[in-house]
Amino acid sequence: MKGTRPPRTVIRRVDLIGLHKDHFVCFACRKQYRLRGSEGASARVWSASLGRFEHRSGKREDAACPQCGETLQALGHDFKAPARRDRRQWLKVELLWRFGCGYAMGWDGPGERPRRLSGAVEFLIRRGHSENEVRVALAELRARRRV
Repeated sequence: MKGTRPPRTVIRRVDLIGLHKDHFVCFACRKQYRLRGSEGASARVWSASLGRFEHRSGKREDAACPQCGETLQALGHDFKAPARRDRRQWLKVELLWRFGCGYAMGWDGPGERPRRLSGAVEFLIRRGHSENEVRVALAELRARRRV
């Protein structure tokens, strides 16, 4: 007779979302921050007026960069910032963010992302954006960030 195995504890990745802080970036300074209070999709907070716990959003939408004062942009849990001196990679990240490609946590990570700025245009065109729209946005970002 085989011995019985002890029950396993299974923790799904989705259950761990509440433990990690979102990654916020300042595209002007090319810096990444993980802000206190941005953990998880919701937090349990005691409401004295209701007399019970309520769930409130833990997202920080109005955070400002401590260095320059620009609004920080939330890119998700799976974002890994490029080196600060690598302007082309930061431009690629900002271009992808502008077209709605974040780095949100999922079962398989953030999904496919281009490695270089040159591949970002083709990547966005494959996702259904017009080539003219992507090239205009890239030219605008290059003019603003001087890359």
